[in-house]
Amino acid sequence: MRMATAIRSLAGGAALLMAATASQASLMLDTDDCDGVVGFSDSVSNVCYLSSDTTYAIDVLYTTAGGDTMGGTPELWRFTLIANDMAEINVDGDWYFSFASGISGLTKEFEVSGNAAIGVGYDLLDDLSDGSVIGTLTFTTGTIGTTPDDDVFDLKLAGNRGLTIYDPAHETILVRSGTDLQAAAVPLPVPALLLMGGVGALAGLRRRSRRT
Repeated sequence: MRMATAIRSLAGGAALLMAATASQASLMLDTDDCDGVVGFSDSVSNVCYLSSDTTYAIDVLYTTAGGDTMGGTPELWRFTLIANDMAEINVDGDWYFSFASGISGLTKEFEVSGNAAIGVGYDLLDDLSDGSVIGTLTFTTGTIGTTPDDDVFDLKLAGNRGLTIYDPAHETILVRSGTDLQAAAVPLPVPALLLMGGVGALAGLRRRSRRT
């Protein structure tokens, strides 16, 4: 009953994004910074460059990073996952959260400022240690842009009910953080490279003929 009441309250988008208060837990997306752009995580489960129209999974971890050690004890907690860029995340494909073994909880889908979101409520039965997996977000990409750094968070993790978020890209505790999905630069096919080489050679011959 307590869990059902908590999940119902997740429907209030504004309440979900409240700043966390004193007794806080710290969560983070299992991510890192691939390209050195300050403040933007851009790996998904150790994959730096993603493909369009492909299903990926990313873990949500409990962490004591940043000196925030509360929240790893049996209690009711909740947070929100947001598809912040609906062009790069296709919520008509796979878009769901599943809990790790030993953690019970419920989820609810709704919208935050027009973007799809998943409210997650979970009830810890045992203590967690640093790095424990709360659960996994499975999602399908839409059209991933080829620009290496568009500097927009496509996936967001937001804290609520005592939860704060640790962002490894900022190396600090925030109310919310996110991950910028990126695509690898598309290499030119071999025929195109040969053509470019041939054009360059012709230009060189032309310059030499003018000098002679």
